[in-house]
Amino acid sequence: MLGVAGVQDRMDMKSSAAETVGVSGEPSAQIRQQQASSEGARASAPIAASTSQDAAVWERVLDSLKQELGPATFMSWCARLQCTAGSHEAERVILAPTAFCADWVRRNIQEHIEALWQQHGGEVVSFDVRHETKAPGRTSWPRPKSTAPSAAPASAAPRGSVPLPSAVNQQTFANFVESPANAFAVSMARSLANAAEATPSQLVMFHGPYGNGKTHLLKAMAHKAAHDHGQKVVSLTAENFVQGFVQAVMSRQAEAFKSDLRQADFVLLDDVHFIAGKTSSQDELTSALDDLLAAGKRVALAADRPAAALENISPRLRSRLMGALACPVQAADRNLRQAFLQARLDQMQAMGESLEIEADVLDWLADSVADSIRALEGAWVTVVARARAGSGPLTLEAAREVLSHYAQVKERKITVDDIQRKVAGHYNVRLADLLSPSRARNLARPRQVAMYLTKQLTTRSLPDIGRRFGGRDHTTVLHAVKRIDALMQEDESFAQDVLSLRRALQM
Repeated sequence: MLGVAGVQDRMDMKSSAAETVGVSGEPSAQIRQQQASSEGARASAPIAASTSQDAAVWERVLDSLKQELGPATFMSWCARLQCTAGSHEAERVILAPTAFCADWVRRNIQEHIEALWQQHGGEVVSFDVRHETKAPGRTSWPRPKSTAPSAAPASAAPRGSVPLPSAVNQQTFANFVESPANAFAVSMARSLANAAEATPSQLVMFHGPYGNGKTHLLKAMAHKAAHDHGQKVVSLTAENFVQGFVQAVMSRQAEAFKSDLRQADFVLLDDVHFIAGKTSSQDELTSALDDLLAAGKRVALAADRPAAALENISPRLRSRLMGALACPVQAADRNLRQAFLQARLDQMQAMGESLEIEADVLDWLADSVADSIRALEGAWVTVVARARAGSGPLTLEAAREVLSHYAQVKERKITVDDIQRKVAGHYNVRLADLLSPSRARNLARPRQVAMYLTKQLTTRSLPDIGRRFGGRDHTTVLHAVKRIDALMQEDESFAQDVLSLRRALQM
């Protein structure tokens, strides 16, 4: 079954670069067995002679990686890497014990290894990363045996949360700005990350619009679970999960992939909605959830909408996700936006940087950039750069000028056609059906949402909106607006769904 599973998912996968994947802990028995069985495999290319200088450079490269990534991450991904001469003088080959490890090295640290190699005195060479163990007659430079794994200090990178070598700021609970809008989600996140604390549910699903802190919470949980409680943590996105599973199947490493995931104490999966439509990966995720929960492990998930609203999800997986403790991460209100900006300013001042920014600039930012915390972060970084470049305090006029491009984007005219297409795509219905006379239940609610958004985001009159929606009467439009208003008051998840549509149209 696993020999062909995942092939369809591979065809469906996005081609964009994946975020960093983290799989923590000691190598599984399955991986060790595969490593042992692959010993003695021969390389097809001729091997150039190695030098003692290369061995010394490689040792210094590994020392740098351990310092930058932290002991836990280093032991998970780098400790078993070997380096050997390539097929010509300007090539070196990095040998990884598994295909999964080789792929991680290529995507996350290969370029950095090349830079470290030159930094530590190595000749200018190119690196090739392969999944194979050392062949007979090939001289390689592994990590000396004296460098056994050590306990991670408090400042080490968390298990499973693998930063790029250039990463500076970690996303932790300490720098997550709390407010009544996200208090429940933060409370549940802290509880789930605390291995010594009983939690209402082993499986928690955070949901809400993009850019308001879901990913930050997941990384904060991974950090706390690894650092404060010494747990083995796997933290990855659904895209990484699909790619890893497909690659494992294609390279006959599926059992190793499964074993690594199930050996974790705490698993965190971001952007769960990405797995929609990928049948075999959904089956594997469902099985993994069953095994993890049965073993008493904890699991945190995040998506842009509640489990019930996820599209193209198998009934089995939807059933598991519906059983999770649901934690909405609300869009930031004005108080949270103000608190976020003040926290960023205090953080910079605590680091010794004296920024001169007039108080009304922060108030204006909190009022003007309401899309998401992520958008607010971008506006803040832009304003800070302008303040650093100036010779005096940053005034409100200067802030307006430097963010004028943002205001122009915000003022983009939204048309009825824009709204109709966006709503039809969101609810997975045909545009022609949305505008048709049909009163089918699966069309009535999306049509009402579209009418509501048209009234909110355009200057069209009720009769004009009715005409644009299949010649309906203005009273039908008025009823739709009132109905959606009422539902948003009664159903929090529905309100977030409508608000996410509105923000998407305004971007």
